[in-house]
Amino acid sequence: MVQANKLAFGDEIGTTTNRITSMIERQAAFNKDSEEYKILDYRIMCGQHYQQTAIDKAKGIIAKPMPKYWYDKSTCNKLPEDTEEKKQFKELCLRIVAENKPYFMKYVYPDLMAKYNKYLKDTNSKCIREFKMSMLDLIEKPNKTIREKEFIEYYKKFMPVGNNPCTINRISWLFEDTFKSYICKYGKTKEFDYSILKSGVEYSKYDYQRISKVKSEYEDSVKYYQKLANKQRLDKDEVSVNRNMMLLKFKAKCGEICSNKKELCDIVIDLCYSSSKSKQFAWDICGEVIIENLLEKNNHIINYPVLVKSNGEFEFGGEQFIMCQKRFEEDEELL
Repeated sequence: MVQANKLAFGDEIGTTTNRITSMIERQAAFNKDSEEYKILDYRIMCGQHYQQTAIDKAKGIIAKPMPKYWYDKSTCNKLPEDTEEKKQFKELCLRIVAENKPYFMKYVYPDLMAKYNKYLKDTNSKCIREFKMSMLDLIEKPNKTIREKEFIEYYKKFMPVGNNPCTINRISWLFEDTFKSYICKYGKTKEFDYSILKSGVEYSKYDYQRISKVKSEYEDSVKYYQKLANKQRLDKDEVSVNRNMMLLKFKAKCGEICSNKKELCDIVIDLCYSSSKSKQFAWDICGEVIIENLLEKNNHIINYPVLVKSNGEFEFGGEQFIMCQKRFEEDEELL
């Protein structure tokens, strides 16, 4: 199993699947009776075989990869054209090469979304400089000049995603059109007001600086221990025990610097929630105090779902549930 895991590192299973999906998107650009459509149909069916060979590779079996000219334009350009037949084949391959991921995949891969948005922004800026209008206005312009038509052609040609009307692309466009006004209104994520987690007390700036150093030590220790645990293949119980011991050490360090748990809580929350980095330090060091603060601000009442046989208020996972409330006294344990 260890050997199989090593062989599977950097496997081509997901990549092969994405290439097949790109071929399906590319196929949507052609008529079903066309040669391009039929060849892509063949490649898609062969893709199932290449998926299996990618899986077999993890078992140590030598697997033949998918031909690169099926999905890489630069490889297509290197195809021979010394005969008329080979030249026609090369031209065909360039028309059907599945080089880009489909449009809908920008919602799956954040880096693709960023690349797509940058392409639109840069192209729009260039369009405004050259034609004194936005890209959308240029596309909708009725009487275009030759230069304007060429600009639109190149805009579509170098698009970093496939824009052909495959099923999932069309569903994406439908959702975007339907929820366009909603996304414009509510699309921007509101910044989380983390003051709700705090105790609301004053603390020393000197203590803040010292706790900040402990936080840096904690982050370095977590990274080091994670690498060590992976290298030594420690089991879950051993990892849990060692992590708890590490946390006790850092809790003790923080307690020595600031013995007031309310002040310490506000320090670590300000440290963790004032940046986009992990908030784990705050919950590891002051998780209990954070829960107490939340309870105090909600009159010590919690809401929780309870499983019922029928007549539930809502359904989840095929089961019926109702919402219940419980008030905890100040000295009562939550768990």
